[in-house]
Amino acid sequence: MYTIAVVGLGGSGCEVIRSLMHAFKEADISNMQVKLMVVDRDTISEANLGKQALYNSESVGEFKSDVARAFIETQGYQVEAYSTDAARPAFVTKLATAAITFLCVDNVDARRKIIPALLLAQKTVLDVGSEGLAGSIRLYSSQYPCFYCTSWMYPKRKRPLCGIPGIPKNAEDCILIAACAISESNANNLQLIMEGDSYESVVVSQANELSEIHNLGIQIAPGDVTNTLQQVVSTPFHISGLVASYAVSLWCKHFMVSMCCNDINEFLENTWPKECLWMISTYNGLYIHALVLERQKDCSCNFSLPDTNQKESYNEVISKYINIPDFTVVVNQRIVYSHSLLPESASVVPSEGDLEGTVFIYANERLVYAKWIDYKWA
Repeated sequence: MYTIAVVGLGGSGCEVIRSLMHAFKEADISNMQVKLMVVDRDTISEANLGKQALYNSESVGEFKSDVARAFIETQGYQVEAYSTDAARPAFVTKLATAAITFLCVDNVDARRKIIPALLLAQKTVLDVGSEGLAGSIRLYSSQYPCFYCTSWMYPKRKRPLCGIPGIPKNAEDCILIAACAISESNANNLQLIMEGDSYESVVVSQANELSEIHNLGIQIAPGDVTNTLQQVVSTPFHISGLVASYAVSLWCKHFMVSMCCNDINEFLENTWPKECLWMISTYNGLYIHALVLERQKDCSCNFSLPDTNQKESYNEVISKYINIPDFTVVVNQRIVYSHSLLPESASVVPSEGDLEGTVFIYANERLVYAKWIDYKWA
């Protein structure tokens, strides 16, 4: 049976599920052909209500995965629900049993762990996300650039992609950044910093400072704060639905062609478009831009690792070359151990169990080891 995984049950994840249910019925896809796997470790809070379509006031306190499972079952489809961290190596192995994964997580770190692991298992990933009045869809498979080829697209700071912007470009950005900074720095007692001042006035003050720092030439008023913070609650719901429905339509076209070929569990390259990135914006009407991305020449992903003709394991290579003067270990393009390139190299070479990502080992002026050793597949 064809299994579809949905990882992350926030605004985008909820809308993907709703769009899938609609697509199943419109395309007459039965519960004997497909089943779902839904994954999210979070419980539902009041802040989720109104932004995430599957939840209501009666759902508060329950696991998102349990509520999503109940909804899918009422639609007549089979589903497995997991309340766990999908990025755990042990669970990614389970996730790889799905033919395709709709990845709707809200942070880069989870993407960095999940996407390469699923590509190693020769699986397909549709990365779906929205932010403000815009969203994006990214298709990953063996024929497209990997996550690391286009990691420049993601912000270096660790924050939800659906959250506040990193560099302010307008008054709304300044307000959102200021409001988030106040919340993070005073999470335990917000009143301590605001004695004698209203919340709006504190946000206005910090937002105007940001406007001045970034030379935006914008003067922000208290009314701007109220309007912006009220609009932020409803905006993701609308955009998430639009982006999710477009992502599901891409999958549905592939699935229907594959089903006609009686090969729905295999990746059929000619059923997917040559584009692998779709940027969707509603700032000035509806705008959808499809992009073709190219793999970097020095890409370190599994599908273009340099050929070293190696047969030795990581530990065997370490033992064989550890005493070579130019012995160097590089993990995810960062030197972690070197006799010659680091002034104060670590006293112990990292063990295989401590490594994560792509590992290169150099010795005798050549590459002697190149491999993904992060996840072990059964």
